[in-house]
Amino acid sequence: MAYYGDNTIVKLVVFPIISFFLVILFHLELERKNIKYLSIIQMLIGMLLGLALQIKRENFMLLEGLIFGGIWGLTTPFWVKLLVILKK
Repeated sequence: MAYYGDNTIVKLVVFPIISFFLVILFHLELERKNIKYLSIIQMLIGMLLGLALQIKRENFMLLEGLIFGGIWGLTTPFWVKLLVILKK
């Protein structure tokens, strides 16, 4: 991904947004039993994450961000389980 790492907009806006979406996805997966339609919510938050990853890229691709984010949201149960296993 072609980020402008020295750009202050990326450091102050994009990285906190990405971290926020990742924390929400992680928390939703850990509280799985209390939420109806969790997969749909994870996919939508993943799409927002994918769009946040596209901010300040050389070529902003809306569809690429949505597809990548949707896949990321749907794979949330796998990477959360992996992180929990690694934590133990």
